[in-house]
Amino acid sequence: MDELQRIQPQLGALGYQILAVSGDLPEQVTKLVTKRNLTYTVLSDENLMVTRQFGIVFRQGRWLLPAPAVFVVDTDRRIRFHYVHPDYQVRLDPELLLAAAKAGRQ
Repeated sequence: MDELQRIQPQLGALGYQILAVSGDLPEQVTKLVTKRNLTYTVLSDENLMVTRQFGIVFRQGRWLLPAPAVFVVDTDRRIRFHYVHPDYQVRLDPELLLAAAKAGRQ
């Protein structure tokens, strides 16, 4: 999330808005946003309803967890780029996201 915050101004200049979805409770999301001084929107999906609809959940033991995912969506609501990884420790490189966002504007 810190990496998204770092590139948020560049994404905004390209016309993109960041919407992050977390599996945490709303109270935890609020604390996270405050603690990390995030200026983009972070939404709570505590029951993983949205995450399941996107098909980006995985099972770890008895728990269902959201997979880290990024989608670049254009103004026609078409997905121009997506990244999903089942290991929550593996995140998309922010420079790759910027490149995908720039390519999506062409």
